[in-house]
Amino acid sequence: MIDRIRAYLEHAFADAPKTRRVEDLREELFSNLVEKYNDRLRQGMSEEDAYNAVIRSIGDIDELIDLFIEGYPAFFQSFVPDGRALTGRFMPCVLRRSLPNAMAILLSSAVLMLGGGVLGLPAGQIPLALYLVIGPVEADALLKSCLPLTSLRGFLFLTASVGFFCAVLLFHAVLSLPPLLPGTVPVVLLASAGAVLAELLCAFILCHVPRRDRAAEHLGPPILKA
Repeated sequence: MIDRIRAYLEHAFADAPKTRRVEDLREELFSNLVEKYNDRLRQGMSEEDAYNAVIRSIGDIDELIDLFIEGYPAFFQSFVPDGRALTGRFMPCVLRRSLPNAMAILLSSAVLMLGGGVLGLPAGQIPLALYLVIGPVEADALLKSCLPLTSLRGFLFLTASVGFFCAVLLFHAVLSLPPLLPGTVPVVLLASAGAVLAELLCAFILCHVPRRDRAAEHLGPPILKA
């Protein structure tokens, strides 16, 4: 069973860069898994059940990667001072700013899932394509949140954006994603361009829709009658 654990990790890290750091990470993960496997054997599990339990625990790595992708920008920006004053009501402002990116992700996901075959995308590549198309949309949203750019915010944008694609492409096996095929690249680029254009169009439309909170500010406070 120990050999099966090592073989599983060899497959998971097959496309990872052949660097000393990656090798150390794989060996450390292997040692942790073997320790967990032996712990479960001592608890009375069979070899097969212990192996399956250990392999299922690797799913936690997927959650850690997702947590890093989602939480890294917010954690980093909490240390960057921002003296800009919030105008208007908080919740409508947040929804208004997030709607274009949400619509872009929704539309691009629908196109890939419903029309991926028409675009020549193999069914097995759709989950990977979804990740890769969502990446530019999230990078666009991150860039807007980093404006005006400073050295720290520029560092955040570059590391978060590059880190996202590195995690998806290098550790796709850990994320339960297929390896990238050459034929998928044009579809991803086309869908990414469409998603960004959809986000820009939605943002343009929202900019020209009258805002009730602004109208209320122009009208001034309500007049109370006796």
